[in-house]
Amino acid sequence: MRFSLSSISILLLCVGFAAADTLKVLLFTNACSTLSQEFTVGNLNECHNADPFDSVEMSDIAQSFFNRDLRVIFYSEPNCQGTRLDTELTNAHFCRDTQGTPLANTKLASFMVGLQPF
Repeated sequence: MRFSLSSISILLLCVGFAAADTLKVLLFTNACSTLSQEFTVGNLNECHNADPFDSVEMSDIAQSFFNRDLRVIFYSEPNCQGTRLDTELTNAHFCRDTQGTPLANTKLASFMVGLQPF
């Protein structure tokens, strides 16, 4: 199979677009002081189980995720079960913990990016 320069350029451009629709979710323990896990998320409404965490920061959110009412939804139990807490998407670098919420002093166990379930 022979590839021309233009077909390789188009392929790289398509791969670049596919890889760009992601966001990073950083999970912390000890109220934002100890990074425990980092996830790169590209699929919506897909549950991610995690080591126990109590705070989160988002970064590198693709523009395509904004203006769609998407949120990061955290759960007290694995497999996106139990009590939930959600937060808006933001590229502002701040770490959000569970203090002042119904899940204060609770370790979270899973999360997903999607529309807030009702």
